[in-house]
Amino acid sequence: MEPTNVEKPAPEITQGDRFSVRRPHVVRGILLTLVLFLSSVAIGGSGALGADSNGVLFGAFASPRGNETNITAVQALERNLGAKLPLVRGFDRWDSNLNNRFNNWVVDGDRRLMLSVKPQRSNGQAVSWRSIADAQPGSRIHNEMVALARGAKALDGEVWMTFHHEPEAKTRTSYGTDADFKAAWRKFHTVFRQQGADVTWVWTMTSWSFEVNTSDRRSAGKWYPGDSFVDYLGADPYNFAQCRGNEGEKFFSLERVITPFIEFAKKHPTKKLVLPEFGSHEVGGGKKGAWLDEVRTFMKKPENAERFAAIIYFHDIDPNAPRCNWLLDSSESSMAAAGRIARDPFFSGAAAPAPTPVAAPTPAPAPTPAPAPAAPADGCTVQAINGADRISWESLGSGFGYNLRRNGKWLANVGAKTSYTNTKATSGNYTVVARHRGNVTRVTCDRVTATAQAATPTPAPEQEAAPATATTIAAKGRCGLRLESGSFVVTWPSQGDGFEYDVFRNGQFLATTTRTWWKHNNVTSGTYEVRARTGNSVAIIECIRI
Repeated sequence: MEPTNVEKPAPEITQGDRFSVRRPHVVRGILLTLVLFLSSVAIGGSGALGADSNGVLFGAFASPRGNETNITAVQALERNLGAKLPLVRGFDRWDSNLNNRFNNWVVDGDRRLMLSVKPQRSNGQAVSWRSIADAQPGSRIHNEMVALARGAKALDGEVWMTFHHEPEAKTRTSYGTDADFKAAWRKFHTVFRQQGADVTWVWTMTSWSFEVNTSDRRSAGKWYPGDSFVDYLGADPYNFAQCRGNEGEKFFSLERVITPFIEFAKKHPTKKLVLPEFGSHEVGGGKKGAWLDEVRTFMKKPENAERFAAIIYFHDIDPNAPRCNWLLDSSESSMAAAGRIARDPFFSGAAAPAPTPVAAPTPAPAPTPAPAPAAPADGCTVQAINGADRISWESLGSGFGYNLRRNGKWLANVGAKTSYTNTKATSGNYTVVARHRGNVTRVTCDRVTATAQAATPTPAPEQEAAPATATTIAAKGRCGLRLESGSFVVTWPSQGDGFEYDVFRNGQFLATTTRTWWKHNNVTSGTYEVRARTGNSVAIIECIRI
């Protein structure tokens, strides 16, 4: 089936297109499918490790409907899900400016951005893979690659990048051969690296490519650029469920569709897996909701929690197969099941990894208490505390969000927080990138040497105390505490722009969030409190049972 290759444009955005492909593939009466998603770091890549220790991220591509823009489409989906998406999919063309409004909105909102760049100009002209591979500095094609790399670099957020997803599809043959594609991928990757664009590379194929015989032109292995040029492996699976009128297209679980992909990935054990697109047709009777519940259970199995970095749902209807309804709101049960995934901390990047049994460690000597550093002129300090770098900076005001870079490479989005603990290092140079409505400020951090003196020990990174000089302010409203499926859900009114919230149970710290809710899984008792912080002001929000 031919792709539409046209995305409904957002009026304020020059945003590429949604060029996913859906075509009929039947093998032994079983139709298998398309696109899978996501990526972070491994060998030869960006070093962005955002998903490695926090479960499996759940993201989405949200197609604009009605008068929606790309931004409002994502916002509408997040409202229906009851959670902010930690990862959003986007599509751009060869002559796009990647530093556009939509992409900036995604990363400024503390979301990861997965981009697919199609080698096709906005006038429809294809750019062949061989011409990309052979492009020399100063040529038009090389200059266009440089512009794309600089646009990605300017985003100053966590960006996952795919060059021409699903290259083996029949509609892609006009771009060249598998050898041409691999050479183009490597060249594209090299130019990004030369320009200092710190992105995570996600190689993305149709799920069908992992099904066919290895002698088939479409076989995934023929299109793999090599471990040094790929961070994550991606496949795009769909449950068509006879929506294209093919009796062989049964209602298949995601597990059944992606098993060949998982088997292929075992040959590349250092690489995590992503489903850059996935979806199911709505057949009624609650089957799609049950299918999504199975996805949630399947991904939380220990072996899958370890191997997958992210899954991205394709929230759209394919014009080439209008009977195939991928939309999450195709039924109440479908949206409810999707919401259960989105609100599960395991899929938001907020869940801690399961502990790995290890031998009892040798007791470490008591750490030397570190003094509170004197703030340098630029307002940012780095201090080695208990085997970790503690970075702290002054707030630039309400509404600012912060990204952190180490040694020139992206490290983390930290939202409205003004501190971060890097548990993996006690060295290096740090820069804070502050953003607010298009204003960008970079603050270089000074390292402060700790000296022994009597001082209150620094709290653990997970339990960040309010500054000693904090001023208590009146809270707006109270928390609500309700039971939901055997867990407590804590909700509270927003205290205003720039606030972040610490959640406590029975006086013990649970989490910090910029949202106005928190779900405490498998707990149905206790007393809760929320502390809203901005700058040096703290509001204590008492919680009541509702």
